[in-house]
Amino acid sequence: MLKPKQQLFLEALLTARTVDEATKSTGISSSTAYVYLADDDFKAELAKRKDESLSHISTRLNHIGHEAVSKLQEVIQDTDATHANHIQASKVVLEFMYRAKEIEDLQERLDRLEEVIDEYEKS
Repeated sequence: MLKPKQQLFLEALLTARTVDEATKSTGISSSTAYVYLADDDFKAELAKRKDESLSHISTRLNHIGHEAVSKLQEVIQDTDATHANHIQASKVVLEFMYRAKEIEDLQERLDRLEEVIDEYEKS
Protein backbone atom coordinates (compact mmCIF):
# COMPACT_ATOMS: atom_id res chain seq x y z
CA MET A 1 0.00 0.00 0.00
CA LEU A 2 1.42 3.33 -1.03
CA LYS A 3 1.66 6.28 1.30
CA PRO A 4 -0.46 9.34 0.42
CA LYS A 5 2.51 11.31 -0.97
CA GLN A 6 3.59 8.32 -3.05
CA GLN A 7 0.05 8.00 -4.40
CA LEU A 8 -0.01 11.71 -5.21
CA PHE A 9 3.31 11.44 -7.04
CA LEU A 10 2.14 8.33 -8.87
CA GLU A 11 -0.96 10.10 -10.16
CA ALA A 12 1.14 13.07 -11.30
CA LEU A 13 3.68 10.79 -12.94
CA LEU A 14 0.98 9.10 -15.01
CA THR A 15 -0.05 12.39 -16.60
CA ALA A 16 3.22 14.36 -16.58
CA ARG A 17 5.63 14.33 -19.48
CA THR A 18 8.68 14.02 -17.21
CA VAL A 19 9.60 13.10 -13.65
CA ASP A 20 10.64 16.72 -13.11
CA GLU A 21 7.19 17.92 -14.17
CA ALA A 22 5.57 15.44 -11.76
CA THR A 23 7.78 16.58 -8.88
CA LYS A 24 7.00 20.23 -9.51
CA SER A 25 3.26 19.64 -9.71
CA THR A 26 3.26 17.72 -6.41
CA GLY A 27 5.88 19.65 -4.49
CA ILE A 28 7.93 16.51 -3.97
CA SER A 29 11.71 16.88 -4.21
CA SER A 30 13.61 15.14 -6.98
CA SER A 31 15.53 13.03 -4.49
CA THR A 32 12.29 11.84 -2.87
CA ALA A 33 10.85 11.10 -6.30
CA TYR A 34 13.79 8.88 -7.17
CA VAL A 35 13.53 7.11 -3.81
CA TYR A 36 9.87 6.39 -4.69
CA LEU A 37 10.85 5.23 -8.17
CA ALA A 38 13.35 2.77 -6.67
CA ASP A 39 10.75 1.33 -4.27
CA ASP A 40 9.49 -2.11 -5.36
CA ASP A 41 5.89 -1.47 -4.25
CA PHE A 42 5.85 1.87 -6.06
CA LYS A 43 7.32 0.33 -9.22
CA ALA A 44 4.76 -2.47 -9.13
CA GLU A 45 1.86 -0.04 -8.71
CA LEU A 46 3.22 2.22 -11.46
CA ALA A 47 3.54 -0.75 -13.82
CA LYS A 48 0.01 -1.88 -12.96
CA ARG A 49 -1.42 1.56 -13.60
CA LYS A 50 0.46 1.91 -16.88
CA ASP A 51 -0.86 -1.47 -17.99
CA GLU A 52 -4.41 -0.40 -17.12
CA SER A 53 -3.94 2.82 -19.06
CA LEU A 54 -2.56 1.02 -22.11
CA SER A 55 -5.42 -1.46 -21.96
CA HIS A 56 -7.91 1.41 -21.98
CA ILE A 57 -6.11 3.06 -24.89
CA SER A 58 -6.04 -0.23 -26.78
CA THR A 59 -9.79 -0.62 -26.34
CA ARG A 60 -10.40 2.90 -27.65
CA LEU A 61 -8.05 2.35 -30.60
CA ASN A 62 -9.82 -0.89 -31.43
CA HIS A 63 -13.13 0.97 -31.60
CA ILE A 64 -11.67 3.75 -33.71
CA GLY A 65 -10.00 1.15 -35.91
CA HIS A 66 -13.36 -0.36 -36.79
CA GLU A 67 -14.60 3.09 -37.76
CA ALA A 68 -11.48 3.70 -39.86
CA VAL A 69 -11.92 0.43 -41.74
CA SER A 70 -15.54 1.35 -42.44
CA LYS A 71 -14.45 4.73 -43.80
CA LEU A 72 -11.84 3.11 -46.03
CA GLN A 73 -14.47 0.69 -47.29
CA GLU A 74 -16.81 3.60 -48.03
CA VAL A 75 -14.10 5.32 -50.09
CA ILE A 76 -13.26 2.14 -51.99
CA GLN A 77 -16.93 1.52 -52.80
CA ASP A 78 -17.78 5.16 -53.56
CA THR A 79 -18.38 5.40 -57.30
CA ASP A 80 -18.02 9.19 -57.12
CA ALA A 81 -14.58 9.07 -55.48
CA THR A 82 -11.57 9.77 -57.65
CA HIS A 83 -9.24 7.02 -58.80
CA ALA A 84 -6.59 8.55 -56.57
CA ASN A 85 -8.92 8.18 -53.55
CA HIS A 86 -9.66 4.55 -54.46
CA ILE A 87 -5.97 3.80 -54.89
CA GLN A 88 -4.97 5.50 -51.63
CA ALA A 89 -7.68 3.74 -49.61
CA SER A 90 -6.83 0.40 -51.21
CA LYS A 91 -3.13 0.96 -50.54
CA VAL A 92 -3.81 1.63 -46.85
CA VAL A 93 -5.91 -1.53 -46.54
CA LEU A 94 -3.32 -3.68 -48.30
CA GLU A 95 -0.44 -2.30 -46.21
CA PHE A 96 -2.23 -3.08 -42.98
CA MET A 97 -3.25 -6.52 -44.20
CA TYR A 98 0.40 -7.23 -44.99
CA ARG A 99 1.55 -5.99 -41.58
CA ALA A 100 -1.13 -8.04 -39.82
CA LYS A 101 0.02 -11.16 -41.70
CA GLU A 102 3.65 -10.47 -40.75
CA ILE A 103 2.68 -10.14 -37.09
CA GLU A 104 0.60 -13.31 -37.25
CA ASP A 105 3.53 -15.21 -38.79
CA LEU A 106 5.93 -13.89 -36.17
CA GLN A 107 3.53 -14.89 -33.40
CA GLU A 108 3.32 -18.43 -34.80
CA ARG A 109 7.12 -18.64 -34.94
CA LEU A 110 7.40 -17.33 -31.38
CA ASP A 111 4.82 -19.85 -30.17
CA ARG A 112 6.77 -22.69 -31.80
CA LEU A 113 10.03 -21.46 -30.23
CA GLU A 114 8.40 -21.29 -26.81
CA GLU A 115 7.14 -24.87 -27.26
CA VAL A 116 10.67 -26.03 -28.12
CA ILE A 117 12.10 -24.21 -25.09
CA ASP A 118 9.43 -25.72 -22.82
CA GLU A 119 10.20 -29.22 -24.14
CA TYR A 120 13.93 -28.64 -23.68
CA GLU A 121 13.46 -27.44 -20.10
CA LYS A 122 11.32 -30.50 -19.29
CA SER A 123 14.01 -32.90 -20.49
